[in-house]
Amino acid sequence: MNANLELLFLLPDLIFAFSLALSVSFTVLSGVNGLYALPSGKYPKLHSLAAYQLLVTVIFALLVKAQLFYLHGTAFGSAFSFSGVSNLAQLLTLALGLLVYVYVFTLEETQTLEFWIFSTLFLYANYALVASSDLLLAFLLFELQSFNSYALIALARHRVLSLEAALKYFLLGTVGSIFFLLSVALVYFFLGTTSVTDIFLLSISLEQPYFVVFAMVPVISAILLKLSAFPFHMWAPDVYGVLRTPVLLAFSVLPKLAFWAFFLVAILPILIATKAFLDSSFIFYLGVAGIVFGSLAAFRQPDLRRFVAYSGVANMGYCVCALLTGSGLSYFAVLLYAISYSIVAMLFILVAGHPSLGELSLNALKARVVVNPIVGFIMSLVLLTLAGFPPFIGFFAKYSVIVSLWGSNFGYYSAFLAFITTLGAVYYVVLAADVYFYPAKVSTGVVNRPADFGSARSLLLALLLLVNCFWIFVYPLVEAAFVVVWVFFISL
Repeated sequence: MNANLELLFLLPDLIFAFSLALSVSFTVLSGVNGLYALPSGKYPKLHSLAAYQLLVTVIFALLVKAQLFYLHGTAFGSAFSFSGVSNLAQLLTLALGLLVYVYVFTLEETQTLEFWIFSTLFLYANYALVASSDLLLAFLLFELQSFNSYALIALARHRVLSLEAALKYFLLGTVGSIFFLLSVALVYFFLGTTSVTDIFLLSISLEQPYFVVFAMVPVISAILLKLSAFPFHMWAPDVYGVLRTPVLLAFSVLPKLAFWAFFLVAILPILIATKAFLDSSFIFYLGVAGIVFGSLAAFRQPDLRRFVAYSGVANMGYCVCALLTGSGLSYFAVLLYAISYSIVAMLFILVAGHPSLGELSLNALKARVVVNPIVGFIMSLVLLTLAGFPPFIGFFAKYSVIVSLWGSNFGYYSAFLAFITTLGAVYYVVLAADVYFYPAKVSTGVVNRPADFGSARSLLLALLLLVNCFWIFVYPLVEAAFVVVWVFFISL
């Protein structure tokens, strides 16, 4: 491939690299001896500079990626592969990352240099992972994302629970890294390559490629661990339960989209080529188990951080169910669900995790509704979206999963999934009514705080609500666009 075109593909990556080099250089030139040795008050504007730098970096990378959206090809010795799906996922990852960090820009918890440097690395790792087409490169990006995750969790060094959560996630994340590296070693041992394209072509040519499936199981487990999907969710409730709002927002939004996109682009084609994994009912039952467990665990959960964790487990179960067929409808359903869940999770945390709420609990939220009913109304809309009520985006996400099963002659499975979805919706409706119609059980100081959400945050909230509520007009266009992409860029 033309060297200039490869350089063009990697231009957003180079923008991130330049930004990070600038941050580190400025830190060293300012006389700061290490990130954790920042003297209090000596460089009060250093974190602001890093914050502005991240926002400018993401904006420039987003604009460049938008210009490259229609270009397909490879770069860096075919280690990166850019297709319609990977370009879309990378564009959405940058857009959601920009929304996340615009929201948390002025929060007290983000007023440190470390937060913005680790956040830049965290965002880049999620962004670059989507387009990686070599398992060894994917492992390195997996590790980059993991290390910065541990650092972001442990930034609140004065809180023992944060350090405990970081250690717990580190131990379980190390297991995921070992699984991922084991897959890389097994694939190289069996096939002599780590290129996703070569593995796909070799899998097609093999009559019985069961050893390829065996080699891919550990990497699938590592991805499910990152997605906090059942049964690899054990770290999520305890870790989410102590996260500060900015980190909770990043953890709930960016990895879900990035890792599912990587799975669809790199791993799923290999599994389809083997024809030995996707038509197993085990996948469906695993997804249903995640839906049931996540919904029951979230039931009457007073801590909204843990609620987000268990809700994520349940919603990831729908994506797992959609993998049963491995068809184009399945591909579309998983991608749409990952996008919709990222938007809804951001909406939920924007309302529930606002600074004016004080503690992130159900009682604090209900107390806030006493003086500002609009908060309860918005939260009710978000909960109805999670329940899958039309015309919200959550309905179309669940609808696409059920239709993907029905269209692939899995009628009984789709009917059972619809039944489970209906039962789960009852809880969200009850919770929405509880938030909006019933006062707080305890007295908190939240009700005496001002109701202002801030102009930038209000604009962001309004934008996400518009996308959520008017998705009924967008869905047909999205579905038609996906059919075109599938026919002309994937199937061929």
